Amino acid sequence: MNQKLKDKLLKILNEEKGLYLELLKIAEEKHEALVENDTEKLLETVEKDKDIISKIEADEEKRNEIVSEIIEHFKIDDENKSYSKLVKSLPEDWKKALDPLREDLIEITDKFQKINIENHSLLKQSLEFNQLSIDTILNSIQDEDITYSKDKIEQPKLLNRQG
Repeated sequence: MNQKLKDKLLKILNEEKGLYLELLKIAEEKHEALVENDTEKLLETVEKDKDIISKIEADEEKRNEIVSEIIEHFKIDDENKSYSKLVKSLPEDWKKALDPLREDLIEITDKFQKINIENHSLLKQSLEFNQLSIDTILNSIQDEDITYSKDKIEQPKLLNRQG
């Protein structure tokens, strides 16, 4: 039972690690799309994001079930189920197997967070630029008293400033 639980936990953590690596790759693609102002590519990455996140959530649920089994098996105080506290309560061979995975996951999530912060900043700048462009166009239109018909003939503005 002991080895079976450890193997189940290692398996799910490795799956999660793979998913987080995919999520990191998608974040890098999103960054590239934002830099290149490629809206289509950005939308594709958002869809991929949703898919991976739902898989991560499913794996997280499985992991929590396994952790509950481990807590019950080793009779660990489950008041605080933090990963690091759990590992400290486990036998030494478990720590040796779990610690490298923990380090990998921390490194991956740190990189992901850094790219996400950059992406947020790029997206904010893009939205501000788009708003500035729209405001400039609207101000330009409001300053003109005439518009043009299909035949390129001047005609009075259809909408006046009162609405």
